[in-house]
Amino acid sequence: MGYEPLFEELQPLTIVTDGSAGSSTGNATTGDGVHGGVYGLHVDYGSAPATTVLTGYAVGADGSDLQLFVIAAGNTDGYKYPRGASLKASDGAVTGLNDVVIPLAGRKLKIAVSGANDANTVIVRPIIVR
Repeated sequence: MGYEPLFEELQPLTIVTDGSAGSSTGNATTGDGVHGGVYGLHVDYGSAPATTVLTGYAVGADGSDLQLFVIAAGNTDGYKYPRGASLKASDGAVTGLNDVVIPLAGRKLKIAVSGANDANTVIVRPIIVR
């Protein structure tokens, strides 16, 4: 009987920022589509400042990106657990808890960094649940 792991840590995404102090940006995308939910991210901010923001996107087939989550400004290394809203009103306002693992059905995952300094390196290791 084969064993299929419940969780999988994807290859690290190494993001090197470019720009001015406090407003540098950069991004990296998984090489393959992701089949599962974004359970968490292990983030190593390196020397990035506390103004650093991470934003996750599902990359569309036509090159368009769908924003999935935003991790607020910070620079404390460790695990982050982005979640989607369990309920939304017809106008898109969140009415339930933010407790849903965000599914990706074969789309690539892109992580963008903003608010960093020039030449900062942020390493993100996505953890997927199947």
